[in-house]
Order: sequence, then C-alpha cells, then structure tokens
Amino acid sequence: MSQPVKRRAGSSSGQTPEQPQKYKKRSYGHSCLVCRERKIKCEGGENPPCKPCLDTNTVCEQVERTRPPKKRMDDETAAMMAGFEQRLRRLEAMANVASGSSSAPQAVGSSSVGNPGFNNNNNNVGTKSRSRSASPTPGTHESEHVLPRPRYDLGSASRPVYHGELSMFDDSGTRPRQSRAGSPLGVAGGQTWTEDRLRAAARLRHRYASVEDGEAWMDAYFAWVSCADGIVHRPIFLRDMALEGPYFSEFLLIVIYIVGIRLCFGMDDREREAKGEQYVSLAMSMLSEEIMGPGRITTIQALLVLSGRQIAVGTTNQAWMLLGMAIRMMQDMGLHLPVSDDAASLRLSAEDRDMRNRVFWSAYIWDKTMSLALGREPGFSCRPGLSTDSLPQDPDDNMEWEPILWKGAVLPKPGPYPPTLLLKTFALRHYAHLALILESVMTNMYSPNHESQRSLSFIRSAADQLDAWRNNLPSALKVEGPNLPEWCPPPNVILINLLYYTMRILIYRPLLTENSRSSLAMSALGHCRTAATRINEILHLWSSSFGHNCHHYLILYYCFIASGVDLFLIRTGKGLIRDEAFERVEFSLEVLEQAAHQGPCIRRGIVSIRTQLDRITHGAGFSSKPVAADSVSPSVPTGLEASNSTGSLTPSMTLSQPNATVSMDNGLAWFGDGSFWDHQTLLDMLRAAPTDPINTEIPFSFVTDQPELFPPSTL
Repeated sequence: MSQPVKRRAGSSSGQTPEQPQKYKKRSYGHSCLVCRERKIKCEGGENPPCKPCLDTNTVCEQVERTRPPKKRMDDETAAMMAGFEQRLRRLEAMANVASGSSSAPQAVGSSSVGNPGFNNNNNNVGTKSRSRSASPTPGTHESEHVLPRPRYDLGSASRPVYHGELSMFDDSGTRPRQSRAGSPLGVAGGQTWTEDRLRAAARLRHRYASVEDGEAWMDAYFAWVSCADGIVHRPIFLRDMALEGPYFSEFLLIVIYIVGIRLCFGMDDREREAKGEQYVSLAMSMLSEEIMGPGRITTIQALLVLSGRQIAVGTTNQAWMLLGMAIRMMQDMGLHLPVSDDAASLRLSAEDRDMRNRVFWSAYIWDKTMSLALGREPGFSCRPGLSTDSLPQDPDDNMEWEPILWKGAVLPKPGPYPPTLLLKTFALRHYAHLALILESVMTNMYSPNHESQRSLSFIRSAADQLDAWRNNLPSALKVEGPNLPEWCPPPNVILINLLYYTMRILIYRPLLTENSRSSLAMSALGHCRTAATRINEILHLWSSSFGHNCHHYLILYYCFIASGVDLFLIRTGKGLIRDEAFERVEFSLEVLEQAAHQGPCIRRGIVSIRTQLDRITHGAGFSSKPVAADSVSPSVPTGLEASNSTGSLTPSMTLSQPNATVSMDNGLAWFGDGSFWDHQTLLDMLRAAPTDPINTEIPFSFVTDQPELFPPSTL
C-alpha cells in the first residue's frame, strides 16, 4: 500500500505535492586508518596523533591521499588569468556584446514597426520565434543569450582579401599564416637611410618624367594636397619608392604627377592641360591592369587622389565613379572591418594595420567632403564602434611645413615663412571626428530619404555636437577672428576650420526661409552671417600669405557656400551689414576667378554668383551710377557703385521707384544695429522678390534658370 504524500504546512489540497529532498553526500574529511576502521570521528587527524588514538594508546597511522591537495594560484597564473579576462572583455566590446546585460535583440517578427510590404500575419518564422521566446527552457534565460559574432577572414599582407562567413571562395586554410616581414624601416645593409639618401634613391624611379619635373610635381602634391587629406603617407611612400617596398606603385606615382601638374604654374594653361591629360590617359591604361589583380593599398590611394583631381577639373561623373571603385576595393580588402589581435599577430604587421587604419579614415573623410561638394549622399558609413583615436601616433607631426612654390615665384608677404609644425595625423584625427558629424547632417537634413529628420530638434542637436567638437579642438588647430595669425597655417588646418564654418551654414540654412517664430529660426541668419564672415577672413589670410594660388578644390567650394549667405544679406540687409556683404562677395569672386585655371568647373560657381548678384541689383529696382571701366573689372557685374579708385564696391541704398518690389521703408531697421531682424517681414520680401537667392529645397545649389550661361567652351 502506497504511503500518503506529505504536504507542506498550510498548503491547500490543490497545490503541487512537495518533491522529496535529494540527499547531498557530504565530503569525507581526513581521518586516520584506525578511526576509519572503527568508523568514529577522527579529531585532530590533520596533526597526528589524533585524540582517539591518544586515548586508546594506539599508533595513529595516516592514510595516503589519492587526490593531491589544491594549490594556491601563484602570481604568474593570476596575471595570466587577468590577461585572459581583459582580452575577453575587449573581444566582447568589439563584438558589441554587453557583459551581463539583460537586453537582447528582438526576435524575428516581434518588432512593433513592420517592414513595408512584409506580411507579419503569414510569417511562420516569426510565429515560431515568438512561441519559443514565450516558453523558454526551465533554468535558462534565452533573452540573455547572445550568439557569437559572425566569422570573417582578412587574408594576409601579401593577399589581403575579405571573406565573410557565407563565402565559398575563402581559401584561408590553404594560405601560409606567417606575417610579412614588411619593408625596411630605414635600415638596410647595416646603414641608416636618411631622408636625403631616400630621396636620392627615389630619383631613379621617375620612368615617365624627367627627374626635375617628377620631383617638382611630387613636392607640390605633398605640400598642398597630401597634408590636407592624408591619403598618401609621405615618409612611407618615399621610403618604399627608394627601396621598392609594397606601399609604392607606378600607378600611384603617375596620379601624383597629375595632381602636381595642376599646382605648378611654371607653364601656361594650354601646356598644363595637355600634359595633365596625357598622364590621365596613361593612368587609365594602368588602372585596367591594377583592377585585374588583388586589391592593394596603393591602388586605393591612387583612385582617391585621381577622383579629387577629376572633380576639380569638372569631370564629376568620372570622379564619383573612381571614388566608388576605391570604396569597393576597400571593402574587398576588409579595411572597413576591425583587425583582431590574434589575426594581426599572425598575418599583418603593425605597419600594415596602421596603414589600413589611416587609409580607411582618409577615404572616409574624402567620401564625405566630395559628397558635400556634389550635393549627394555619402557612399559608405563608418563601422560601428570605431573611434578616431585609433589613428596611430605619427612622428611626421613634428616635421616643419613650408609652402612649395614654382620656380621664380615668391610669397606676397615680405620675409621667410616662419617655422610651422605639420601636425598631419594630429589634425586628421580631429578632421575625421568632424566628418562623422558631417555625415549625420548630410544624411538627416539633405537626403530625400530622411525628410522627417529635418526638424528643429535635430538642428539643435547637430549644432550642439558641432559646438562641443569646436570646444575640444586644440588651440594649435584653431583659426578664428579677430585674432588671426600673421601667416596662414598649413592647408590641413585651414580645411578643418573652413569645414566647421561651412557646416554651421548648412545646419542653419534651411531655417532662412522657414516660417517659424522659434528662437532657433530667428537666430539662423545671425549664425550664417557669422560663419560667412569667418570664412571670408580665412580666405583673406590665405591670399595674403600665399596669393590666389594652390587652392584646394574644397577651399573654393567653401568660398562658394559663404557667397550664398552674403547674397542673402545683400537682398535683405541694410547699412553696414549690406556693405560688408558686398565687399565679401567681391573678394569671393576675385578668389574664384584667379583660381579658375586650376579647375574649369569653378567657372560654374562664378556664373551662378554673378547671376544672383545681377538679379538683386537689377531685378529689385536698385538705382546705380555708371561704373567706370578702369575702376571695376569687366568680370564684375554692373549695377554697383564704385566708391573709390581701387574698385571696391558699395551698393546704392536708394530705390529708383517709390513702389519698388522690395520696400525698405517699413519702419524696421534692417540690420541697423547688426542684431535685429523680423522673420515674417523677411519672408514677405523673399516672396515678392523675383527668385530666392538660395534654393533651400535642392541641397547645396543656387537658383539659376539660364542654361545659356554655361556654354561648353567655358565649362
């Protein structure tokens, strides 16, 4: 007969009967042989004789242990375990796995926001996933379980090819896993290679140009372009050019020639254009051979540099395609992925990892700035969890920079250029951080796919991020008025500051024609005006130090954006504010016209500014006196009053008709004190004007409806 089941005290009859407790065997303590046979407690058996043996006058015979005693962890083992734990935490951080986190990725089909065109009702996978999540296995927590990161392989230094977990072309098991020894770091044959010796050996590699021309074009490129974008690392390039290392190729050298020719003004425009196109044809023939083999760092560098040259001369379609090829080759080599320590120690040297990291950030910056100049969305995004602090420390930062001019040219200022540090990688690190903010602004404010993000809250957040970046920028990289330096810093420092002020304009520009009474919208024109003024001051500093020469294409684009704000101020401003805007537009036209020979596409910006200025001075009914031919350049639009013999321009503030389209006699002091303006009245003026001076609907473009102004011969 079965025994009745015992129940807990106070339990109801409907409850589950209590499970019988399992007996847990107690660990057997140490005892001597006599006590073990007598099955009595061996008191003091650790230090024989024990108490029972003493009482019975028996020999206390110890039993030999079969299991060795536990040893305490020594210092070496403890340090090893601490290292393993630190490495585990680092791997979890790289895989975005929160240690001990209770959050988990959502199950398939459990998202509250469905994918458009995806029927969640017929989603069997999602139903099964939800059912499994609803009934987890007892004693387990499926919501806390995170699967490991997908596996990928980056190849080796001799063949860097990226293969993901789903690839059937991965041949990592058949490749040798030794790292490449790398190129010599300045020591060969027991002798130290100084830069002078490296340059002397590199002179022998100029196969497609004379030594004098090749060296001059290389110097021009490294002085004005390479330090700005950081694509080609000068010390490693020169070293491998002399010692036939892996980070030199003739394809990259030809592309450097092409850019250097555009910056050397010892030849006329026709000769410069003919020689440049000759080398472009040679580079394109080399490109067909480069893409047939495995990806190389030098090929990526050459594609990025060549895309910059092509956008400067106006072939924007080809520039965009070359940039896309560089990005695809980067992804083929896995430069967009982190390199784990175990793989790097076996296959990639420290120099290889540094070059991969440097090229990735240089390409990331160039993709954002070229997309900005073309008014397009960026081509690729930054990989998650990557910080700009990963850029390596570079002794090249302590090198002195000096402007390289062509033969016979001198600086506009008297005296030699003062010693100035290059700060190339140091500036590139902050430049990359600024590019991260630029990507967010372009994607959320100027992308047709993210119209809902163009809100006051995002504008305020983006402005706060930009201000925080500026506050953390070291003083060695800041250039701001009114205390400008006597001499202009290197191009990389100038580009960082110009991009910062241009981004301030891009953030606030959509609010200029927005019918809003918010404090942010009311202050938008003030922010844009301040940024345009700072850009103009930096351009003055460049021109006074180096003249209107060796402009980076982005410098001219930033000048173009600032001119749009000044045109806006000319139409809506009054008094001193309007006069200053006229002076800035005049100087911007001078800069663009003097630099037009560097790139034909710059003429498009000149025509656009002239068209807008002519509409403001003629279409709105402003009166003007005849302008003397000897006081104003023929390229400057008429309708402006010459105030002095030097040709500086000042607008006439009187209206030729009492009932003119734009009436200034409305009781408001338009920028009379430099701070007051009425937003609603500004909107009324813009609606009454023939066309808006800035088209805020189409990103980065000015309104122009006269295609005949762009004949093919001038573009």
